[in-house]
Amino acid sequence: MMLHFLFWLMLLALFYSYAGYALILRALVGIKRLLPSHRTKLPDPEFEPEVTLFVTAYNEKEYVTRKISNSFSLDYPREKVQHL
Repeated sequence: MMLHFLFWLMLLALFYSYAGYALILRALVGIKRLLPSHRTKLPDPEFEPEVTLFVTAYNEKEYVTRKISNSFSLDYPREKVQHL
């Protein structure tokens, strides 16, 4: 009786590891999509996050000034850009 139980337990564990987890996860995602609280909100088109621009250079003496001036010429609000 114990071997019979272990056989089915191991067979169930094998099925779960190969297909069961994916099936359960798919079912849970389907249920979550049906809930009214899971409506995707469109991002605000006026929102512009703050950004930081890093200029990393090693032996780039000829190009670093051109890169920095290019970074300053971006079409983005100056108060939201931080240069490091």
